[in-house]
Amino acid sequence: MLEVALKHRKAFKLLTLKDNTYIREMSGGKGIGVPSDSDWEYAESIVPSMMASVRISSTLYVTSDMYMKKVFAIGQFIHHSCDSVDFNTMSMAERMRVKYEKYWGNPDSVNMLLLIAIVLNLMQKIEYVNYFLNYLFGKKKGGELKSKLSKCIKLLYQQYQSSEKASEADTQVVQANNINTDVHGISIFLQATSHRTNTISELDRYLQEECKPYFHKFNILNWWKVNLTRFPILGNMAREVLAISVSAVASESAFSTGGRVFDPYHSFITPRMVEALVCIGD
Repeated sequence: MLEVALKHRKAFKLLTLKDNTYIREMSGGKGIGVPSDSDWEYAESIVPSMMASVRISSTLYVTSDMYMKKVFAIGQFIHHSCDSVDFNTMSMAERMRVKYEKYWGNPDSVNMLLLIAIVLNLMQKIEYVNYFLNYLFGKKKGGELKSKLSKCIKLLYQQYQSSEKASEADTQVVQANNINTDVHGISIFLQATSHRTNTISELDRYLQEECKPYFHKFNILNWWKVNLTRFPILGNMAREVLAISVSAVASESAFSTGGRVFDPYHSFITPRMVEALVCIGD
């Protein structure tokens, strides 16, 4: 509501000059009067943090790489607002800080997979995460989290690498069985040279490349799909990590839908029929 009202700020000012009914309705009863310039400025200052919280509570597009970036943005807004000269903004930020630190103040409770998802976004990578870890937790705790993040992403990469090597071993067995059909020995050449040239891991090569310039409508999953030949192991890793939905709203909505179908008046409906009704209504 605030976001929409700010877009029509000039219209509200015009109503103040032209429409006496508007002034009476805003001032009468429980109304607090026509919004002043300070009210509009206050609304402008709090909308960014409110919009960030709305985006991480949505149902359709909240994936793992977006979530922690919004959390970082809210934390930065709160830290900045706590130093505000405006008393209302400062008091609001202090109350928000207590709530924020309840969930995100303990560095030991930060989910490493959410941080790895940001690293897999080539517009931020690990430098972005390291900056905010220092900013929000300080150099000591932030440094510990950075070391933990580096260790976790390497372990996760090694797991995917092991799976890739297992599939390569199966391929080699098939090639060995069909060695008579490879009269020019091309498969043996490619197999031998690939092991000599890939001295640097995909993860190191990816992290050493410069970050892509920020683009608002950038499709990260499409980028990994196109670059799957360059980073086959990281591509499989990104495909699964970035697709994780982190919003609980969708599951809560599903339970609410079930409650509307399976009420006291329809308590003898079989599970199969409930499933059919929910699917039809979707």
